[in-house]
Order: sequence, then structure tokens, then C-alpha cells
Amino acid sequence: MKGDGTVARTRHTITVGDGTKSFFKDWGAGQPIGFSHGSPLNSDAWEDQMVFLADRGHRCIGHDPRGHGRSSQPWSGNEVDTYADDLAALVEELDLHDAVHVGQSTGAGEVARYIGATARHAWRRLSWSAP
Repeated sequence: MKGDGTVARTRHTITVGDGTKSFFKDWGAGQPIGFSHGSPLNSDAWEDQMVFLADRGHRCIGHDPRGHGRSSQPWSGNEVDTYADDLAALVEELDLHDAVHVGQSTGAGEVARYIGATARHAWRRLSWSAP
């Protein structure tokens, strides 16, 4: 990565609700772009794209879902719904707004479930506030 204008953060894991540690990379500054990979890869699969985009003014976040790469290897929760819940926890922890999410293979399912869950929660908030 170029040294000018990019930011590499030093904390690399969060702990989600069931105690699973989730590894992530968080490079650059600007509009966030989240990268979700397919099985059996890890976030290194997105490294070329992350470096390219971070050098051009974006904040790039790649993560290893539970059971992959540098994240915990729990016996349970290794399915797309839990991957999406873990992604939501990461987005919340990093306080990401207006993020673009990119997914490949299993990662595309994770992103779709995350976006679907986010839309359902937003709709509930809207419907609850209606008279």
C-alpha cells in the first residue's frame, strides 16, 4: 500500500455474541467497501482489490468468517445466516455507514442475507413508528 493517505488499523479481531473471534483487515479511509469471500478462502483473496481501492481513497474491510482463516473455528454456526449476523456485528463495531458490500460465492450469500436482514429491521422500525 502507498504510505500517503492510507490508514491501516492495528486491532484485527472482534468477539461476536457467542464468543467467536472474527478476524478482519481494515485499510484506508473514505467510503467503506466490505469484502466477503467464498469458501474455503480467507480475506487474503481480496488483497489486490483492497490495496488498489484503499490507495484510491476508500476504506476497505475484509474479514474471515467463523471457521475460515484467522477467525475462531467453532463447531456451530458455520452457515450463511450466522455469517451474516457476524458481518452485522463487524459493521456495527466499526461504525460503518454508506458501505458497499462485495461478495463472491458463499460471501455473496452472506452479503445477501446481511442486506436482507438489515432491510427487514429497517422496515420494522418504520412500521413501528407508523400511527
